[in-house]
Amino acid sequence: MLIFLDSIMNMESISNNQFPPAIHTNEKLIILIIGSTGNIGRGILDAFQHSTSFQTAINNNLLEIRATFHSLKSKQLIEQCYPSIKPVELDIDKINVNNRPHDQSIETVFAGVNCLFLQTGYFIKSIIQSKTIIDYAKAVNVEFILHGGVLAQDNTINESFAFHILIEKYIEHLGFKYCHLHPAVYMQVLIGYVGEKVVDLKKNQVELYWTPDYLLTWVDCNDVGKVAASILCDYGSHLSKIYQLTADQVTMEQITRLFSKEFQMDLKYNYINAEHWADLTCNKILENKEISNQDKFSQCDYIHAIKQAFLRHNNNTFDEKWKIYSDLDYLLNHYHWNKTGNKLEEFIKNNRELFLI
Repeated sequence: MLIFLDSIMNMESISNNQFPPAIHTNEKLIILIIGSTGNIGRGILDAFQHSTSFQTAINNNLLEIRATFHSLKSKQLIEQCYPSIKPVELDIDKINVNNRPHDQSIETVFAGVNCLFLQTGYFIKSIIQSKTIIDYAKAVNVEFILHGGVLAQDNTINESFAFHILIEKYIEHLGFKYCHLHPAVYMQVLIGYVGEKVVDLKKNQVELYWTPDYLLTWVDCNDVGKVAASILCDYGSHLSKIYQLTADQVTMEQITRLFSKEFQMDLKYNYINAEHWADLTCNKILENKEISNQDKFSQCDYIHAIKQAFLRHNNNTFDEKWKIYSDLDYLLNHYHWNKTGNKLEEFIKNNRELFLI
């Protein structure tokens, strides 16, 4: 029979006779989430865990969500926060498509998977990892890939953006059914960025590497998660689509005023020189004995790419077109989440306690 997700949202805010599109399958739908404990991955797991209809489908053995983990800490997080979701161990660096089906642990992770979510990371190493996942998915006949990329043009010259575009082109080249998500700057960046605190209430400051008046577009990862979960369960309606996910457009100076209003303080914005920050951050990485040499160079490469992006932002030579698109609100409305994308003011209120830490 067809599986109807009668309300991929809170049941309190929708009448029972409203239905989003059906999952077009007569069998259990098995979804694999790669990178499940990152910002977007957790947003997706939140959507699946806290939706009555998704839970009903899972309890009736019509839907199975598998979330990958690599460390014991990640496994415990999935088990504690998302009890209806199945944690599966996956070390991407150990995957070798040429060795299948001899590695039964990896075969088990992918067994029966219809579609997967893949969030490409931001290190050079991430390109290899994403390609490895895509190759393996092709070998085991995964039908659909939902890729989490960045808000970038195909001809971008930004180093940390370009390889996301290359991964998406590779997915298309191999003949997968696909959909690409291009989210704006994550609002979660304001909670912490590259291990550093952004909002410091004790110092009465907000600090980042964009100039105070640079206009950026933003999106809440929880909203991206809701959209991604909905697409994964109705992927036939989104084949070959690219969605630009944006919700708000503000400068760092305006963000500082929003924090000042919420916490009733007179916060100041502290603009950090990108080149100075990059040098300090790379020195910290290189001195960290817990990071392998390969990962150290990969991470420093990423920091260099970020530095170049910030410099282009600040001297107005950045090639991306920052603006608000309607895709996010359209998808949230289409799947009856009964909301629009969170604005930054709402995000700050929703996460108030995290900024007090």
